Amino acid sequence: QLQKQFRLPADSSGILISDVEPKSNAEKVGFQAGDIIVQIEDVEIKNFTNIETALKKYNKKYKRVYVNRYGQTILFVIQ
Repeated sequence: QLQKQFRLPADSSGILISDVEPKSNAEKVGFQAGDIIVQIEDVEIKNFTNIETALKKYNKKYKRVYVNRYGQTILFVIQ
């Protein structure tokens, strides 16, 4: 159902952002509902543990976050 709702490819992997709070930091950065976080710096994202690992590894540094949005890869830089 989520696959259809967000027009995700069948072979999608990563963590789906299902909702973004209005006026949140995530919205200000540019994240949108339906985005799939696929990589943070050199850490491939397959589950929440991968996200925690990447955030700890690159704590207090700017991080490159790669997102799949409707089949295209988008790069965000977050702190």
